Amino acid sequence: MDVLGEKVDHNAVAAVLKKRLHPLLDGRHTDRAAYQSLFPKAVLEVVTNESVAAVKGLLMQEPA
Repeated sequence: MDVLGEKVDHNAVAAVLKKRLHPLLDGRHTDRAAYQSLFPKAVLEVVTNESVAAVKGLLMQEPA
């Protein structure tokens, strides 16, 4: 949610964040294509969120 410009409390629970994210997706949350419009390559290339950067690095086989 942070990457999308949404406010996220430091003590936010993952289930609550998922509940906020799922209605924004272009399909079922289990379909990876559903995330493409929210998280295009251009957004992921400039992300400063450490968790997202770490996942991106793992997926791209780069150090975070």
